Amino acid sequence: MSDPGTPPVTMEAVTIIGTGTGDGSPLKTGDVAQTPDHLPNLVIRVISPVIAIVVRAVVAFLTAATGVLTAAGLGGGKIFGAIDLHGILVLAGWVGVCAAIPITGKNLLTIFLGLEKKFPLWTGTI
Repeated sequence: MSDPGTPPVTMEAVTIIGTGTGDGSPLKTGDVAQTPDHLPNLVIRVISPVIAIVVRAVVAFLTAATGVLTAAGLGGGKIFGAIDLHGILVLAGWVGVCAAIPITGKNLLTIFLGLEKKFPLWTGTI
């Protein structure tokens, strides 16, 4: 049951990657997508594919590096062969980079597959 003092949700933000709709008309941050009356309208926030890839790579790096730092802090430093703080930080950075590379490749593939669907004549899939 909803709180009578809380106003209903009239708009929600949605983030998309890219700058166009596929029919040549550009999407701009702040555009509002109208929905049926009982659903909230969507406010569009557009980010570039490059920004999306960089953000996802940084998240992958930080996730892997944090995992190594946590394991080392729980006594796993000896398992990794690093016993001092510098060695653990270097190891965490290296593991972070090694994790970010394939994840970034996967994200590039996802974006390019989306572009292939959007522009099939460019890729020769028609």
